Amino acid sequence: MISAEKYLKANTDWYEFYFEESESFPISFANNRFYSMSEKFSSGCGIRVSVDGRIGFSFSNNKDKLLETAQTAVSLLKFSEIQQITLPEIPHNIIEPITYVENNISTDLEISSAENTISLITSEFNDALSDVRINSGKGSRRIINSKGLDFSSKYSFYSASVSTERILDDKSRISVWDSVSSIKKENYEHLCSEIIQVHKLSQISAKVNPGKVPVIFTPHAFSSLISILLNQLSGGSHYKKISPFTGKIGEKLFSDNLTITDNPLLDNSYHSFALDDEGVTARQKDIISSGVINEIITDLKYSSLLGIKPSGNSSRSYSSLPSPSFSNVIIKPGTLSLSDLMKTAKNGILVDQMIGLGQSNTITGDFSCNLSLAFSFNENEIQGRIKDCMISGNLYQLLNSEIVFSSETKQTGNFNCPYVLFSSIDLSA
Repeated sequence: MISAEKYLKANTDWYEFYFEESESFPISFANNRFYSMSEKFSSGCGIRVSVDGRIGFSFSNNKDKLLETAQTAVSLLKFSEIQQITLPEIPHNIIEPITYVENNISTDLEISSAENTISLITSEFNDALSDVRINSGKGSRRIINSKGLDFSSKYSFYSASVSTERILDDKSRISVWDSVSSIKKENYEHLCSEIIQVHKLSQISAKVNPGKVPVIFTPHAFSSLISILLNQLSGGSHYKKISPFTGKIGEKLFSDNLTITDNPLLDNSYHSFALDDEGVTARQKDIISSGVINEIITDLKYSSLLGIKPSGNSSRSYSSLPSPSFSNVIIKPGTLSLSDLMKTAKNGILVDQMIGLGQSNTITGDFSCNLSLAFSFNENEIQGRIKDCMISGNLYQLLNSEIVFSSETKQTGNFNCPYVLFSSIDLSA
């Protein structure tokens, strides 16, 4: 590394090294049977350089070839557009969230736990085919730049997912899934009772009349829906002026009940960090507060292009350039229980899984999708599963309408979401 740094000091305006190492141990069961177990290792270094505003980048998974990698990065400068990026200096008052614990994972116990999970489900439904996927591991990263920054961090992770598929008497194929994730081993057998309960409710068919109906989205479903909005609150969309919210920072565009926080400083989350992947100090921030857009997420490139302060949301691997990315996304919950939401709606549908949402128009907010797992409910209980139905509408208009969030929340990926009730959405059946 010394020879690479010496070369870069003599030939660049600034430079940056990004080192990364990771190891993981995935275990998977498919269709009730053990499928695979492996060990995966990855390590490498990406080098980014700048001369006269042009950016060069190269990477290698051989740390003995850093000088050659640095020379390649410099040779690629001529192909770059000019980008006025200013690297961060040594930060002060760093808050380091807990992102690493020493996981002592026994593969024998993990296999036994997966087998027990499958057994619990098949004891209720002998026709069920279940997949269980477990992944655990750890990693580290190190950022060094020509401003004197030299920061290292470690992380660990554990995730487990369970998905179960059944063919019902009416020939419908029902797939139900759930998952847990943390920086340390988690017990996930409790997911079985929730999956079993959903399958039991799915055995009862219900009918629903088309038209405008109240809709409750589960945390699973709402995290998918809100991703459409978050895609438009990133620096790239705003710089390219393809976001409908360009130039509207500080405006109230949504319901008073909507507050979305990006918090990279949470303890025990794989998605947390003290400094982002360019060395910018991480901070908690309300992206939307009581319906008002406060700020967007950026990396150094887009904060420079937009002339705003970087948000500390840069994400990368050693083999890629940085880009803006959300950390832990928290939707502020409400005060009513799920049963209270059902009583408020009186009659409606509960949506858990959708097909085709990814084909929505993320710029305008228009969406139309089939419901792969949804239920009809009245004010007292869920009545049964509905099928061959579709919902449509405009997400941005819905988020500016009368919406109510539950007090219960659930972690799904990097989202922590409540249930949410929209008073009226178009339903086709």
